This record gives sequence, structure tokens and C-alpha cells, in this order.
Amino acid sequence: MTPEPYEPRHARPSDTPEPRPLLPLPMRRWLYGVTTALVPLLVAYGIIDEATAPLWIALAVQVFATATAFVNTPTPET
Repeated sequence: MTPEPYEPRHARPSDTPEPRPLLPLPMRRWLYGVTTALVPLLVAYGIIDEATAPLWIALAVQVFATATAFVNTPTPET
């Protein structure tokens, strides 16, 4: 009796469908554009300070990046 060759879990075909993204690509593209356009408008209307505008953009970038990474990270099989 010969042992079966090792096959990593990530190489096996999955019985479950691929997870749906949190936000579809067209929606994410729209949000990126709206976010980068919204911050200068908020500065122009005096809602946020000019000195903190880059921090708000950095926060939005991190939220989008973390959400994208979270959705695309495989979960361990239980």
C-alpha cells in the first residue's frame, strides 16, 4: 500500500463557492473617487481643517485596504 502524495489544503478543490467580495469592484472604484473628492470639498466648506485633511484621506485608504485584505484572506477550515 503506497501513501497518497501530500497535497496542501490550499491546492485542493473547494466544495464551497468562492466568497463574494464585501463590495463589488465598480462600487469600490466609485468609493475611492468619491472619498478623494469629498475631503477637499469638506476642507473648502470648513468642515474639516486643512491640516487634518491628509489624515482623513490616510484613514480612508487604510479602511479600504484593511477591508480588501480581510475579504481576501482565507479562513481556516474547521
